[in-house]
Amino acid sequence: MMKSKRRHLKYSIPVCLCVLCLLPGAFVWSKKQSPLSPIEAQLVGQWSTKSGSGSTRIFRSDRTLATANGQFSGKWRIEEGLLIASYWETFQFASNIASFNGMQSTYNSLCRSQTIEECRWKIEFTADKQGHALTHFVDKQHPDGKWHWIRAADR
Repeated sequence: MMKSKRRHLKYSIPVCLCVLCLLPGAFVWSKKQSPLSPIEAQLVGQWSTKSGSGSTRIFRSDRTLATANGQFSGKWRIEEGLLIASYWETFQFASNIASFNGMQSTYNSLCRSQTIEECRWKIEFTADKQGHALTHFVDKQHPDGKWHWIRAADR
């Protein structure tokens, strides 16, 4: 009787630990993402500013986003006509990490990569679906209060 109880304890603890470790992983893996809405599907691809400033944003079908130069990464969604983007600066090692300035730069990049920003813009697509405009405050570059984007060549 005692031997049977010991054997039961011997196997029950590792089994419980495995279940506790695998259960959260199975939940995350099985979590299904809702399909893209028609307006979200229009946004998937690469977009550049009309001003030609070189800014290119990449919106992927898994609702992740990135800048073409790799400086920022994030997630996006469209709700009730608003583009909502949560983004962060990607971590980058300094070119000369051996120096004090290099270490400080690497540390600053690490801190910035932990900060998540969120932006919301009203989004309007052009009739041909090759451009969109985001609401923006009126300034010299955006005299009409819109930030204009055009579809770039998808890679």
